[in-house]
Amino acid sequence: MKIIFFIVVSLLFRFTHAQIVTLPFLNSGVDQVPENYGGKEELKRFIDEQLIYPEEELKNKTEGIVSIKFICDEKGKIKQYSIAKGINSNLDNEAIRLFKLLLWFPAIKQSTPVAYESYIDIPFSINKYKKSLKRRNKANTNVYSLPCDTSFIIHEKVDKTPSFLYGKDSLLKYIASELEYPQEAKIKSLEGTVVLSFIVEPNGLITNINIEKYLGGGCQEEAIRVMSNTVWEPAQLNNKNIRCKLNYSIVFKLNAGFKDNSQGNQRLGGY
Repeated sequence: MKIIFFIVVSLLFRFTHAQIVTLPFLNSGVDQVPENYGGKEELKRFIDEQLIYPEEELKNKTEGIVSIKFICDEKGKIKQYSIAKGINSNLDNEAIRLFKLLLWFPAIKQSTPVAYESYIDIPFSINKYKKSLKRRNKANTNVYSLPCDTSFIIHEKVDKTPSFLYGKDSLLKYIASELEYPQEAKIKSLEGTVVLSFIVEPNGLITNINIEKYLGGGCQEEAIRVMSNTVWEPAQLNNKNIRCKLNYSIVFKLNAGFKDNSQGNQRLGGY
């Protein structure tokens, strides 16, 4: 069903309002609700690094939580969304912008992915925002020498691929110096590879960290912790900074020449 608006009204509200329709299994009980890549911890980090507080609301000291209602289909694609509980147009629009950057796993019912209606809360806290700016200032100023693509598209074909801010060799050195071999993995003599995927955003920070290959023993959590602190030169296309997906492998191997902070040794793998 479609609702036809006058063109002006449609353009004004299209960004923040979407009609909710009934899909199979909608509102029925499921074993697992839709979840953003990386779950709650990744969502919290994502908001800290990507939220842009509207200047007007900073001046007015406006805070609160924007709740977004949405439908995630059986393929993890967002089909419909709307503001369930808003604050004002400035913060509501920013919450929607953030929401559209997220990637999702679908709801699961009896081991089958299904369409499902769910909610997500986007908190706006001025103190947390100001603290997050310290982290963002580590990003290379050259990142902003080009305009940023605002289409939300994750590009596969690029003119320039993302690269670690200080070079590939520096990334290996950084990981080797920061990563700690998990105690549980050492006790179990657990070795192997953790493969992560993530999106390098136009601002050089990464989002939507997902585990493509598990290892256990706390290895994937440690790999995520270290990788989440990296800063990148974003991909480029048509003289714009764009979104691009990368995979990165970290090989945990005891007594292989790289000493970590917990006195274990490991070898690191890259692209």
